[in-house]
Amino acid sequence: MAELPLDEMHGMDADGVNKTVMITGCSSGFGLLACERFLKEGWNVIVTMRDVSDLKVSTESAHIAVYELDVCVQGSVDYAISSGMERFGKIDVLVNNAGVGGLALLEQASDEMVRRIFETNVFGLIRMCRGVMPQMRLRKSGKIINISSMADTAALPLTGIYSASKHAVTGFSRALALECGAFGVRVHVISPGSFPTNFTKNSRNCLAEGDEALVRHGRNMFHGLRKFFSMVSEGGQQEPSSMEVADAIFECANGSFPFMKYVGCDAEMIAGMANRDDGRELEVVLAEAYDLVGVPELRMS
Repeated sequence: MAELPLDEMHGMDADGVNKTVMITGCSSGFGLLACERFLKEGWNVIVTMRDVSDLKVSTESAHIAVYELDVCVQGSVDYAISSGMERFGKIDVLVNNAGVGGLALLEQASDEMVRRIFETNVFGLIRMCRGVMPQMRLRKSGKIINISSMADTAALPLTGIYSASKHAVTGFSRALALECGAFGVRVHVISPGSFPTNFTKNSRNCLAEGDEALVRHGRNMFHGLRKFFSMVSEGGQQEPSSMEVADAIFECANGSFPFMKYVGCDAEMIAGMANRDDGRELEVVLAEAYDLVGVPELRMS
């Protein structure tokens, strides 16, 4: 069935029943803003977060259900999905927004940090997809929207583990989109750039770990990271608003949308550089920002 245009949906499915979205990581940032947007548009919203005491959205509406959810724990995933299904009867759209980050050189990244990033960003996302797929497949309808990052295109120094997790998200999503298209289930990836959210509070900074030389190198790399973002953000007309990402999520849930979309001037610029001249333009900017020396070209040929 062809998807209805945005202005014909108004939060209802073809049978006139309110559509239901389930969103992870709703305590702040993109997740919180997306919850508010969907509620405003008349959707049923299953709001989830690790600690419900962090809830910042009103629960007065009959269209909201709130559940504690740790995507790293299978039992928690099962409970939230089954409870949401019992409350609203179906899940039309899943938004995998929960995520954590980290800054570290390879030698500074502990096993705990690596596991935490992958457990949340990759394995947790897969658990959520696996949990909602059966009812979407049986209904032959549904959407899964995975929130990735511009790090799935440009792997920057100090973000190796985080970038690896986001590359995994995008690769998994591509395969899943091909697998479940025959069932009427659509999969999309939204890759935001740098926005003013509380994401850094959930990120592990290990730049003070290791010997003096390693710490010094990490600090130099961090200076390069800040310079890089300053370079790619030059020319922006105004401060980015996190609402851009929430709006993109809502638009994706409602109508036709590309498989993958970058949101934010910096994300669009980085993706453009990565796709031009086999990524040579991005390499040049990285080399200038980080003052890289003795680095081989990273192109395929």
